Amino acid sequence: NGRFDSIQAAVVLEKLTIFDEELEKRNIIDANYRKYLNNAQHHPEGYQSAHALFSIVLGSNNKRHNLIDRLSQKKIPSVIYYKFPIHLMKAFSYLGYKKDDFQVSEKLSKTIVSLPMHPYLSLNDIDLIVKTIKKTK
Repeated sequence: NGRFDSIQAAVVLEKLTIFDEELEKRNIIDANYRKYLNNAQHHPEGYQSAHALFSIVLGSNNKRHNLIDRLSQKKIPSVIYYKFPIHLMKAFSYLGYKKDDFQVSEKLSKTIVSLPMHPYLSLNDIDLIVKTIKKTK
C-alpha cells in the first residue's frame, strides 16, 4: 500500500497537464530514430506506446560493447536493461530451464541496448546519437 504525500501529488497533477504533449513528443522521437535506424525493436502496424525506452539490437556482444564505448565518449547515456535472460536468473532456477532453452532471449540479452528516450530530446540530440551509432571504428 502506497500513498502520495502532498508534494508528490502536486508534481503528478502538474505532469498530467502536459501528459498528452509529452506522449506526442515521444512518438516524434521514436519516428525519427526509426527513420535512420533499421535495427530497432519491431512494432506491429498501428502500435501505440508511451515509448518509455528505445532499444536497438546489434549483431554481437562485441558490437554492443563498442557502441556503448562510442556513445560514452560523446557523453550519450545508454542502458542494458536485460543483461541476463529471466529463465537463467537464480530467482527462477526452480523452473528448471537451462541455457539454450530460450535462444532468442539469450541472444537479445547479449546484443540489445537502450538509447536515450525522453520527450525533451531535440532533433540535434537524435542526429548526434544516430551519427554516433552509424560511425564505424
